[in-house]
Formats: sequence, C-alpha cells, structure tokens
Amino acid sequence: MLKIALLGSPQIQLDDQTIDQFASQKSLALLCYLVLNPAMQQREFLAGLLWPDLPNRNAMTTLRNALANLNKLVGAHLTITRQQAGFQRDAPYWLDVEEVESILAPDVIARAPHTWRQAQALYRNDLLTGFSVREAEPFEEWLTVERERQRTAYLQGLLAAGAALAARSDAVEGLALADHILELEPWNEPAQQLVLSLLAQSGRRGEAIERYRQFSTLLDEEFGLEPTAELTHLFQRMVSLSEPIPTNLPPEQDGFVNRLDEIATLRTHINHPTTRLITLLGPGGSGKSRLAQHVARLFLNPTLTDLTFRDGIYEVFLENINETSLDDGHVTLLNRQDSITTAIANAINLPLRGGAALRSQLIAHLQHKTMLLILDNFEHLLNIDDFAAPQLLVDILARSPNLTMVVTSRERLNLRREWLLVLDGLGVQAVHAQEAVPGAGRQIDHTRTEIGRAISAAAGPLLFAERAKKVRPDFTLTRTNTATVTS
Repeated sequence: MLKIALLGSPQIQLDDQTIDQFASQKSLALLCYLVLNPAMQQREFLAGLLWPDLPNRNAMTTLRNALANLNKLVGAHLTITRQQAGFQRDAPYWLDVEEVESILAPDVIARAPHTWRQAQALYRNDLLTGFSVREAEPFEEWLTVERERQRTAYLQGLLAAGAALAARSDAVEGLALADHILELEPWNEPAQQLVLSLLAQSGRRGEAIERYRQFSTLLDEEFGLEPTAELTHLFQRMVSLSEPIPTNLPPEQDGFVNRLDEIATLRTHINHPTTRLITLLGPGGSGKSRLAQHVARLFLNPTLTDLTFRDGIYEVFLENINETSLDDGHVTLLNRQDSITTAIANAINLPLRGGAALRSQLIAHLQHKTMLLILDNFEHLLNIDDFAAPQLLVDILARSPNLTMVVTSRERLNLRREWLLVLDGLGVQAVHAQEAVPGAGRQIDHTRTEIGRAISAAAGPLLFAERAKKVRPDFTLTRTNTATVTS
C-alpha cells in the first residue's frame, strides 16, 4: 500500500519502505499536486505550474522526465497518457489529509466527538510545512491557498467537535480541544468562546473571567484590537450569571452513564426558542424522569450559549396528585386543572389565595417569568373524554412567553407545537407531533385509540413512521400496518 503523509513535511512510503529517490524537488511537488487534485490534469498545465520560466517545449520535456521518475517509483498509482496525468485512486493508498477530513466529517463528529484526538495525532503540522520549490511561483501560490484551506477545515472540524462535547457537558475533553486550537491560533475567538462557555458550565466563573481578560490583553498587544461584540456580550452575560438559579431539584445521587446522546438532544431542544413544550415519551422504567432531572441540572450552571432560566428550574411531581371527584365519579375540567395548578404552585413556592381562581393566580405569576418546569408522570392525568390537563398547559404557555415545559409521560399530550422525544432501545428520537386542536368536538389523542395503544407500548413504531415519511411523505400508521411494524 502507498502511504502518503502531507500534513507536515512530506513522507511517502510504499509497502512500508520510504520513498526518497525523487529526481528533484519538483518531482515530489508534482506527486503532491496530483495526489491532492483528484481530476486528471493536462500536461501543459502541469508544465506551466512547475516550470513557468522555461519555454513551452523545454517545460514539456522536463515534465516528461519527472513523470517517468514518478512512474518508476509509484507507477501503479498513476495514470499517465500523452495529454494528461493523474493520481490513480483505485489502487490501495492511504492519505493523511483524507483521513483527517473523514474523522472530522459532521456526521462522525456529531456521533463521536472524541475522535478529534485521532485527527490531532495525524495533523502533525500545516500542509507541506517547510516544503518549497524554487522558480515555481504558480505552484507556491497554489500551495499557499491549499495550505490555508486545509488548516481552516481542520480548525472548523475541531470547533464542531467542541460544540458537540459542550452539548454533552464534557467539559474536560472540550477544554482540552479548545486549548489545542489556541495553541495553533492564540487569537482564535470561537475557541476562546468555547473555553469561557465550558468553564462557566463547570462553575469555574472566576477562571473564565481571567481567561477573557488574558485574551483581551493578547488581542490588544498583538493586533491593537478588542474582542468582538459577540464575545464581549457573552462575557458580560457570564458575569451576570453569578447569582444562583432557584430550584427544587434533588441532588443527583450517582452518575448518568451512557446517555450522552439523549442528554445532548434534550438540551438542544430546551435551548431552541420554538420548542417550549417537550414531551419525553417512553414506557415505564425507560429513564424519562432521570433524564429530565439531569438535563435540568445542567441549566443551573448554563453555558454562555444556553438559555438562562433566571427565575427558576422546578420539578413538579404529579404521580400522587389528588383529584376531587363528583358523585357520579366524573372529575370536572376545573377540578383536574386545579389539582395540577396546586401542584405547580407548591413546587415553585407560590402561595395561592382562596376565593380567587387558582388557574388565574398561577398564570398571573408565571406570565413574566423565565422559568423551566419539569412536569413528571403526566400520563395518568390524560383522559380520552376531555382535554382538561393538556389545556391547562396550553393556557399557561400562551400567556408565559419565556416559560419552557418538559413533560415526562407514557402517552403523548396531542397538543399543537408539542415536541416528542421518544425514549426507546435506540436512545432518544425527536419527532414533531402532529397538530391537534383542543376544544369543542375535541380530537381524541390517537395514542389512546386501539392503534395508539399498540404504538405507545413500544416507541419503535413512532420512530419507524417518522423515518418512513422521509421516503414516502404520505405514509401513515394504520390498523393494518401497525401490526406489521410492531411484529
């Protein structure tokens, strides 16, 4: 196999034997150019690239000799015709540039951001560091542009990995990555922003403030510049976050292991301004409550890019909620809503006055609050005959623009703009719920019909349906195909 390492000084090996019998520096430069440019190249262009000062006839002759030298060394990896020459990618080879690009590909980074260390090990230095060719200005110009392109792509890939690590709350690995970028570019502001964000998330705000001041000094002394308005704003926001956020969340008893994807997904949805009602949907024992609690705790020490719920993060326990029934056993809409209202008020330490509508008191208190509520175990408050419990959430959210709710439930709420995060054996899958309009002639939540019960018993069909819609937009789960999907 041909192994080509171009990040740093060029190193070429064939079957583990170093190749250094290049006729000239320009022969090696020619190979490097062909390797990094996949298309077949015209001979006349290559002659002008490396021998621009020679008459065309002489340049073509010199190119022919260089190609003959390369053909002798790595002929199986070249395609050479009378008019063109190119690198043969069908023959087995390994190229560090392509390997780094593959490791830092967006889909790989999103799935496994820790692989950035593999890219770091391969990126020995910038492209062809220390390599130059005399009297070949076109080649040098190309190399300058290509070197900067490769460096920029590498740094952008690292920053994407850093963002993924921050979303997973992996401050240790994220800080190591950011510091690596700053070793390469001490003035790299996105990397500095990542540092401040991760330090703030870890509760190390004093250290973050000092790092910002050091960065400001560096920019001033080296370039006569100030940090951008964005970084300055983030710094000021970090300083303003010194006050603790009110909460009733219990302390975490042990680690939350092997749920990094679920944590990142829920955190992303909470941070999105349009996803203000999120339902964690899954069977009993799937970890809905623990996931909601763990992610909510992260917002007690928000990063610089997290939403800040300055008025509090509260969990409302609904499992043992008491409802008052009428003589006929039917729980009225008002009673059900009052029960939930009282539970929320107790969680946020809001005293309710007798003689006034409880629901109105709660909404009046919440309408100007920036708050995150975790409503735990909601499923037993759902009823096929009325929309009382979900309707209360609709009313609260409509009057409280800065309020976000995360609901844990075995059944979906069937509300407009509800986002479902389905917990199953595959992890967590995001599904935007179909709209259903509550009110007179209410639509019955399909998860509580005969078909829906089969679907909610296993989250897999919901995920199957969502993915099937990407292939066939008209696909829907029916009485017939649900049995097939769940079998």
